[in-house]
Amino acid sequence: MRKRVVGATLLVAIGIGVWLSSLFKGLGPGGEGTGVGHSDNVSVSLKSSHSAVESRTTPASADADGVSQSAGTVPTVLIDGHQFLLQQGAGGEESFRPAELDEIVRLATQAQPGDDGVRIHVKRRQSARATAETALYEALQRARIEPHAIHEQKAFVE
Repeated sequence: MRKRVVGATLLVAIGIGVWLSSLFKGLGPGGEGTGVGHSDNVSVSLKSSHSAVESRTTPASADADGVSQSAGTVPTVLIDGHQFLLQQGAGGEESFRPAELDEIVRLATQAQPGDDGVRIHVKRRQSARATAETALYEALQRARIEPHAIHEQKAFVE
């Protein structure tokens, strides 16, 4: 009799285990690519892998602050905490300088988009604050820059 009770209890436990595993399909030992935090871009660096596109017919223009922006180039903004950093130069090693929101919006509206229609590139450090990001997107929206004209890098940069 005792063996039958133990056997029946074992069968019920196995049945409950199968039933629970069918309810919670997302749980388990997992495998490659199923963990939290994985992205398509495993390593991110601020080194540019592409050179800036320059228009051959339109010369580079300098703005009031002396910042030169070649025609056909699109500004790159890095959000770090509550601060906005604007990319200086193009090509090899990238460097960033602090910039005001008004200047970033002005550069984005003056940018000549390429074939993809992008007017501004947005990168974020892990320390980026949501309030700064929201302020940037709201300012770009007020300047009538469409969401499809904003390229946001999903992965954080160092």
